[in-house]
Amino acid sequence: MSKYEFKAINLIAEAFEKHEAKFRVFNMQGQEELVAGFSVDGGPNVMMKFIMRDNDNDVAARIFGLITKIPKEKWTRVMEACNVLNRKIRFMKFYLDSDGDINVEYDFPVHSSDECIGEMAFEIFVRTMHILDNEYEVFMKALYTEEELDVREPSLPSELRELLEGLRGDPDLPSGLRSLLDGLEEDETDEESEDGEEVNEERSKDDIGVNGAVKGTDTDPVDGQESFAAFLRMVSADMSVASNNAEDIA
Repeated sequence: MSKYEFKAINLIAEAFEKHEAKFRVFNMQGQEELVAGFSVDGGPNVMMKFIMRDNDNDVAARIFGLITKIPKEKWTRVMEACNVLNRKIRFMKFYLDSDGDINVEYDFPVHSSDECIGEMAFEIFVRTMHILDNEYEVFMKALYTEEELDVREPSLPSELRELLEGLRGDPDLPSGLRSLLDGLEEDETDEESEDGEEVNEERSKDDIGVNGAVKGTDTDPVDGQESFAAFLRMVSADMSVASNNAEDIA
């Protein structure tokens, strides 16, 4: 016999018990919620809810009131902070509601399997903890400073371009490799041109969240770029060694 009313809540509860994570389940007017809490590093204690209203597995994960009662004069800055995170974070959405509260959302697919839904919910719970620990500072900046919110670290493509320029400047670079590098530069130029023309067309209404918050995209590093960067480093190092050996022989 099931302990709770809805199937997904039972499966999520089993996963949390397996990982020895504390939780409580509340049932109210045809809605069931599994609630688990954690402390944000440098921030508040929050409660994350996994909400179910039927026996499908389309669970709604919510944190209501991550920060509450934000003054209206700060709404624009806070919405900008939400947009920064929504561009950066893949798995959830941050938004400012009409009461001036910041909420966090994640929705599971309708057809999530019984075998997976419990572990999926626990994974999102853990990911949310790590994300808020790492990113909560952006809301503090929005509320209490005038600092730039969208500060980006140097990207891998920038490193690639520096390596490419260094190799192109080597007079002893084999002609075949030089042709390859020239071709990469042409492809990059073409892609930048096309991106500039199409970026406004590609943003659909479905990409816009509540109060103008832009939903997130996949920002994980591209394995191919990392591999190619490693290849260029190896080529550059090999050529440097070869040059030094030639000087020693001379």
